[in-house]
Amino acid sequence: MRTWAFNPHSGGVRIAPPVQVGVRARLERHAAGHYAGRYSRLDIRFRGTWLHIAEGALTLNGVELTTGDGASSEEPGTLTLIHTRQTEAILFDLN
Repeated sequence: MRTWAFNPHSGGVRIAPPVQVGVRARLERHAAGHYAGRYSRLDIRFRGTWLHIAEGALTLNGVELTTGDGASSEEPGTLTLIHTRQTEAILFDLN
């Protein structure tokens, strides 16, 4: 098992406001289509770090994540990712 340590504040590209509008709309449609009645509000923010597990499984700072899961953080620091099987993940720096 390999361990990666990644500093989410090491770079990245800001998400432009027009792109944020489209992303917000897509997230709202997805939530309405797949999670209707299971939430009271959506807190969509475009800052911090967002990790999405496209396929596979890993632990993020000790928390198990599997396909379709996501995690966010607004705290500065290092994220420790440990994959438990072949995994495709997308890490966004939303600052």
